[in-house]
Amino acid sequence: MAVHAVICAILLAAVYSTVQGKITFVFEDDIHECDNGLPLPHVDISQVQIYTEDDGTITINGTTRFTNDYGGPVRWKMYTKRLERGQWVAGIIQRDVFDMCAILTVPNELWYPLVKKLNKQKCPFQKGYEEHMNMINLGNPAEMLNFPPEFVGEWQSFHEITTNRRGFPAKECFKASMSITEV
Repeated sequence: MAVHAVICAILLAAVYSTVQGKITFVFEDDIHECDNGLPLPHVDISQVQIYTEDDGTITINGTTRFTNDYGGPVRWKMYTKRLERGQWVAGIIQRDVFDMCAILTVPNELWYPLVKKLNKQKCPFQKGYEEHMNMINLGNPAEMLNFPPEFVGEWQSFHEITTNRRGFPAKECFKASMSITEV
């Protein structure tokens, strides 16, 4: 499955919750470098849109295109920062998965609602591979988790991806900004 699509599903699921009212997540349009010297992932996501619907559900539309190879294992390390009193401080949401390839199709994983709707559901992903997502509604991932209402606010998530290319580890990183809000 497309790395970007997996990442989006993880981002959505990692920060959603339901407490009394519905909590939902709104992404900024762009991803950014992590400011740690690592390059952005070699995946073109410029044609992908993520919509937060009025009811809090998430819809993904567009094409993800791999501009370099991603072979197993693909490690995904995610950590967050939260805006508190005008300062970005370490957030408590984090996860480190040694091999995403091994668990892409595990039903109880946060990204599974997206993965099951894609054409390719296993690694490797070769340079040039494209995944077309045509208005895939993922539902409201908030129903999967139970975070406290104190999570409403501004967040940044950092995603370090490590894969093997031609026998050498390649490490990349991107940052996504988001708001957690009540619907």
